[in-house]
Amino acid sequence: MKKIEIKIEIERKTFFIFLSVVLMIISGFFLIKTVQAALTCSVTATCNAPSVVVFRMSGASNAHAELPSQTTAAYNANLVCCGGVTGIGNDCASSSKAVIAKLWGITNAHIQQNSYSEYTNNACISMPAGNNVSVAYRDTNCAEGETVVASMSGATNAHVGDSAAYTTKICATTTATVVSITLDRENFSYGTMNNNTASSTLSLWSGAGIIATNGAAVADFYIYGANSAGTGGGWTLSNADNSGNNYMHKFCDDTESVCTGPPTNYTALTTNPQILEANVAIAGTRAFQLQLATPTAPTDFSTQSAIVTIQASAP
Repeated sequence: MKKIEIKIEIERKTFFIFLSVVLMIISGFFLIKTVQAALTCSVTATCNAPSVVVFRMSGASNAHAELPSQTTAAYNANLVCCGGVTGIGNDCASSSKAVIAKLWGITNAHIQQNSYSEYTNNACISMPAGNNVSVAYRDTNCAEGETVVASMSGATNAHVGDSAAYTTKICATTTATVVSITLDRENFSYGTMNNNTASSTLSLWSGAGIIATNGAAVADFYIYGANSAGTGGGWTLSNADNSGNNYMHKFCDDTESVCTGPPTNYTALTTNPQILEANVAIAGTRAFQLQLATPTAPTDFSTQSAIVTIQASAP
């Protein structure tokens, strides 16, 4: 998470109010998360979204298997259902997937471990790009942090069953990678402003916006503001107008929109997160501009401090 601090100094004179605005990006406020996802798997007759079926079995023990895309009635009561993590799927074409087991055929099939090559019908667990999925085969028990998906009678040409059917366990774990965001500007000033006036970052750096760069996992970028803090009570962030003691702060996605004519294409910040850009690729960037409108009649003439937060979250 990145936070932008706005310091506003006001000098009260007989006829004018002068506003000096300093915009600071505080590098200590990243949203950085490493999550050991709580994957859960069970054998059930009903597998409700967002959980997914990774394969189907003819029974709870001494069973044959079929792919999740099949609908053989005899396999309906024993669905190997996995969930507990955001974005889980069974897509074997995903770049973030692991083969749970290989099936001899699409149904009525023996299975083998994923290191073998004789069987070509894969059953998989997948995750969104940038996340990790791993599978291991253990004798007796899965390792700490792993989840038992099912069990099998041997390494190949094997029958399959629930977690208690055989000593060879199919174990899986999912791990979300770090979600992070960085900004290229640490501090800058809007310059001196009167009350009831507006200024934007377009006048800085030859019109270039603030650049947000994504980290090592696909992420959604959000942006939100806050009321200012001052010794006289601060100013109120408004998404409607800058009347009275209200001030407005707006943003424009400079990558997708034309931001050269504020307030056209500018959206008023609120204290709740708003989407800046969804599904930003690994190492992808977004540029954005800001526009500040000072209050028409501020009641607090002390130095103000306000925050704009740029947040990266997993989709």
